[in-house]
Amino acid sequence: MNRRYARPDLERLFSALRGRIPGVALRTTVMVGYPGEGKREFAELLSFLRAHPFENLGAFVFSPQPGTKAATMPGAVAPKEAEKRYHAVMSLQAELASDLWSRRVGRMTEALLLSLEPGRTTTWNARTPWQAPEVDGRIRVRGRGEAGNWVPVQVTGAGAYDLEGRIRTSPGHAGQTLSPCDKGGRGGF
Repeated sequence: MNRRYARPDLERLFSALRGRIPGVALRTTVMVGYPGEGKREFAELLSFLRAHPFENLGAFVFSPQPGTKAATMPGAVAPKEAEKRYHAVMSLQAELASDLWSRRVGRMTEALLLSLEPGRTTTWNARTPWQAPEVDGRIRVRGRGEAGNWVPVQVTGAGAYDLEGRIRTSPGHAGQTLSPCDKGGRGGF
């Protein structure tokens, strides 16, 4: 795909980010089934993901687009095989992300309260600073608050994609909600 970097470059970058930013959450999107992707290349992708797991990862199957170089390249992966590879990546991601998220249980972060769950008065659909809207998981938050506010949240549970949490009063914020700019950044981990 004409990328100008190699695996060692990415490994250095991810190691540097994780070493310098405690609690950083990394996300990416991968494509499977690109022409020329053989069993060896796919195995390398899985190996890379195991060695450098992402908190959030999306995947999609290559789809040839008319007029592009890739549409006419030899070595196209059969659609059934590409779909199988997609499911293998997403199954691995669920396992890896579940482990990464479970390490955050008990820790504090901030969450943006989006909407109350239907029929509930204190259970919110929310997202953390490292959950992109509409593409990543969410955090289900219990507690009193107001939609549109960032609030301090203690993570109380984790799954492969979603978290559970409870609104807490953060030291130094004595019951006030947090704006997106408080603490000089996002995350709190």
